[in-house]
Amino acid sequence: MEKYTYKESGVDWLGVIPKHWKIDRIKFYDHVIMGQSPKSSFVNEEGYGIPFLQGNTEFGETNPLNRYWCTNGPKKSEAGDILLSVRASIGELNISDQPYIIGRGLCAIRAWQNNDRFLFYYLSIVGEYFTSIATGTTFFAIKASDVKNLKAPLPPISEQKAIADYLVAP
Repeated sequence: MEKYTYKESGVDWLGVIPKHWKIDRIKFYDHVIMGQSPKSSFVNEEGYGIPFLQGNTEFGETNPLNRYWCTNGPKKSEAGDILLSVRASIGELNISDQPYIIGRGLCAIRAWQNNDRFLFYYLSIVGEYFTSIATGTTFFAIKASDVKNLKAPLPPISEQKAIADYLVAP
């Protein structure tokens, strides 16, 4: 077993991390796309256009369920993006298995310096944090800056993959 030296992460609930890991805000190593709802006249249930997700009500166990489609939408996820619910229930996750038009109840996070599975597991443990910082009067929500400024560890990609592989092992 390899021995590491550790340092404080700077994130209260995270504690110490291996000294060679970086920690920074998500916006510096992942792309965050906040959803924006299309005009209702572009949305249909007949299958015309690209599947449309308004929020987590269309979430399946791992991937979204196609209930609505959209012929013209402003914000889109790509296959492999992590879908994060930014409105009630805040913090729920799914994985985009194809392109989707995403409404304002969601954001898509595209890992580009992170292993997407490692990032998914990390986001799955910060749901309570997102709930604690949510604001609103009619309903609670988190903002783009809340997601983009979330501090997260950035181990070397080989370690991210090993951690993700370990977490899915039987």
